Amino acid sequence: DKTAEVQSATQNDLKCQNGTLEEIAMLNAIKDNPSATQKELAAAIGKSERTVKRLTVAMQEKGLIKRTGGKRIGKWVIVE
Repeated sequence: DKTAEVQSATQNDLKCQNGTLEEIAMLNAIKDNPSATQKELAAAIGKSERTVKRLTVAMQEKGLIKRTGGKRIGKWVIVE
């Protein structure tokens, strides 16, 4: 159930304001290459493309990152 995953992630974030290690790794990878594809992000953090897809959705829902410029020529923006 995707709702349960999002809720548990939100509850965990209340305990740890810095986010999960995967989220921190994603933020660092995005800082290094904002125009990276999910495939490139997966290689950069050593996770599967599916994990990166799940992380990007969750991080967008939390307001940590957003995608600008579309799918093909877009880039990731870290929301301060």
